[in-house]
Amino acid sequence: MTDVGVVIPFRNGWDVLEPCLRSIPPGIETIAVDDGCTDDTPVRVAQLFPAVQVLRNEQNLGFAASANRGLAACTRPVRVVLNSDARLGPGALDALASAFEDSGIGIAGPRLHFPDGTHQVSAARFPSPGRLFAGSFFLTEVFSWLFPRRRFPFELGLPRIQHDTDRDVDWVEGACIAIRDDCFAALGGFDEAYHYYSETDLCWRAHLVGWRVRYVSGAIVMHVGGASSGRDTAAQARQLLRNEARFFHTAYGQGAMRRWYVTRAAGSLVKVLVLALPALVDRRVRIRWRWQASALAEMVRNLHTGEWRGQLPTGSNNMDRADQRQQPMNFTPEEGGG
Repeated sequence: MTDVGVVIPFRNGWDVLEPCLRSIPPGIETIAVDDGCTDDTPVRVAQLFPAVQVLRNEQNLGFAASANRGLAACTRPVRVVLNSDARLGPGALDALASAFEDSGIGIAGPRLHFPDGTHQVSAARFPSPGRLFAGSFFLTEVFSWLFPRRRFPFELGLPRIQHDTDRDVDWVEGACIAIRDDCFAALGGFDEAYHYYSETDLCWRAHLVGWRVRYVSGAIVMHVGGASSGRDTAAQARQLLRNEARFFHTAYGQGAMRRWYVTRAAGSLVKVLVLALPALVDRRVRIRWRWQASALAEMVRNLHTGEWRGQLPTGSNNMDRADQRQQPMNFTPEEGGG
């Protein structure tokens, strides 16, 4: 594992960060990026984990910028960005590193699960209007159960049954994402204009320049979810939708924005209706219902303001995307706010 380094962006929350740091095996190059902490978490890291290199941002720059800073400082050929609310399982780093024995792999991701051991979608296909509407439902799971050898046409999240084997995918979740040094150098890291969708965009650009993305079923990582980004559902929904709109505009062009808007709004409306009763008795369903209700409210608000009707800003500190916008989303490999 001398070829692997770990980068952890964090902002406050010692109780979240400590178990994350303890899950990293001894001897691994570890860089913790303090994204403008206002508590004593950086001091505790220095005291209790002296081998961890701490980099400090003087202000809150966000996940992507902090991850890029840590990735640039890392000296290992395989560099793993780990959320502060994620915990590495035994052998997870070894399993991720082994994926890069294939010289065509530029990015890899593990199998994620919740603290109670339940399944968490770990990889997905690139979003399209149809996939956003249909793929976020249980239709994908039902279809894969009925027709295990066929692929649901509107599949978005990787079906649970397909999480049992390693495979090439479109993109992997950013809670834990490994990148080869050459791939990082070619892409310039995460696009810092994103808050959400940064890992989707990173994998999108990796595919465009010829790298493959690999899902590694044997690398197990527990991910709490939400602890590293706060719990303001309305604000999260608003920011995710804006980032999603930006990604669609970059990947598909301005002509796709109306289709994105209609399918995203319609999908949220249906989910608000369908999840209303189950939300009364299930906490996770209730969280999803609140998210979808916030997303629907945001889409209705935008219908009046027209905020996303014009061309969205696509400026980036990374790659020039003028040519990339003209490329169709036609990759053959393998839930957004769903």
